[in-house]
Amino acid sequence: MTTTTTAQTIPPTTATPETAQATFISIVADASGSMSHLHETVIKGLNDFIAEQATTDNDAKVTIVQFPSVKDEDGIQTILPKSNVKTARKITGDDYVINGMTPLYDAIGAVIKKADQRIAKRVAKGKDLESQVVVIFTDGGENASRKFTKDAIFSLIAERKAQGWVFVFLGANQDAFEEGGRVGFAAGNTMNFVASEEGMTNALLSVSRSVRAYSAMPMSDASWSAMPSSRLMKMMTTTPMMTSRVTSEQLICVLSPHQQGDSTHFTAHISQHTFSRQRVV
Repeated sequence: MTTTTTAQTIPPTTATPETAQATFISIVADASGSMSHLHETVIKGLNDFIAEQATTDNDAKVTIVQFPSVKDEDGIQTILPKSNVKTARKITGDDYVINGMTPLYDAIGAVIKKADQRIAKRVAKGKDLESQVVVIFTDGGENASRKFTKDAIFSLIAERKAQGWVFVFLGANQDAFEEGGRVGFAAGNTMNFVASEEGMTNALLSVSRSVRAYSAMPMSDASWSAMPSSRLMKMMTTTPMMTSRVTSEQLICVLSPHQQGDSTHFTAHISQHTFSRQRVV
């Protein structure tokens, strides 16, 4: 089976090339019964995701929740509380527990509300705001939500996107672009993947690399032209994929390494909107 992937995109920020804004990553993991054959793959993928985020010098924190909840806690269950990516503990089989149906809307709504509460606390303490990234993966459509409707989630996502949040939707066994589009996910932040060990692994790896590049370099497009060429080349040789952006739904620069003989070269598209498409099997 062949699927099409569009590169994840990032919102604008006032950070300079030398200063990256802190990033808060919320991962929403489907743990419904149909994910049972991917149990170990998801656990490894989540741990690899965190490990890759820890390879940058940026300030990034992560939380992971699963849906449905074993304890029926707002439709989600926290399996990794807020943690610095450099010190986060590993996820185990005791954390990610397969059960139940797919309350997708309730899970998205609960995660957004929790992030809102965190932001409010930071504002009250006079702390700087963080970039918000929400990554959701599921192998099935909504079938069990009780608190949030499709329209309510669409509104919540639209409001947060207007504030600069990034939402990424990974979908298997469905048309992820149709399913994600129903609640407001941008096509450029949506990925179809095959519900197999390889498909799940590649999907999480692709998103992990995009988020890593984002959290390390949340720059305005003007920052690229102002950056010394020596520093830009150093970034390119240490980051598999880098992105600069003008809105949360547009990609204006993709630097992708490709091999030519014994050398690694880079393709840059800066003056026009460029969308990267990959195969995930």
